[in-house]
Amino acid sequence: MIRAWMWIFLAACTTRTPVAPEAWQLDQDRVVAVRSTPPGLAAGEHGLVDALIAHADGPTTIEPPSTLIAAHSPLFGTVNFLFDHYELIAPDDATLADARSDLGIAAGAPIPLEVECDFETFTFITDKQVLLGTHADNPELGSIAIAGHPPAATVTVARDTDVALHAFASTTRWLTSCGELADSEEPDAVLHTGAACAGELVVVERDGVGGIVWQVWPLVVE
Repeated sequence: MIRAWMWIFLAACTTRTPVAPEAWQLDQDRVVAVRSTPPGLAAGEHGLVDALIAHADGPTTIEPPSTLIAAHSPLFGTVNFLFDHYELIAPDDATLADARSDLGIAAGAPIPLEVECDFETFTFITDKQVLLGTHADNPELGSIAIAGHPPAATVTVARDTDVALHAFASTTRWLTSCGELADSEEPDAVLHTGAACAGELVVVERDGVGGIVWQVWPLVVE
């Protein structure tokens, strides 16, 4: 039971290939974050998986997985391919109860389900954890301050300056395709803008139990 509960508090998604050269750099082909909507499914609930994808030669995109499996779980049947997309369908209460018994999880407790995601752009696998047997929603994006002010639809900042970034969430990651970031995995980060540039600024917030929210802003450095 201890082992199963530890899974719940691990990072909600993990890419099995390291990101290089810098984790905060958007201008590289990578999976930034994987989202399940909702991240916790009660018996019989349906959910969808998608991901925020960064590209070396263009803006970010949101894409569904090209392959989705849960091969290492007795609840692998939660993953279903319906017509043209993958869908998570939580088992009924009796099946969930049997799985808890098999996994040594307390009656009524959430069951962590690890799904493996492939995306057409990449050859590596990304893991995502979903909770079964309980409903949970993704968090809403908290208040954001950029240079001390709420961000506009397009973030415009001066070149060769340091721009303070602040998120009111404890688990935060910032990413950019312009300039450089310091403390990118902290709520308070700094964007060193450098030369004039047009790109994107991204914030990703997690709630610690599988929920995730992100925001992408067009970024202009002038």
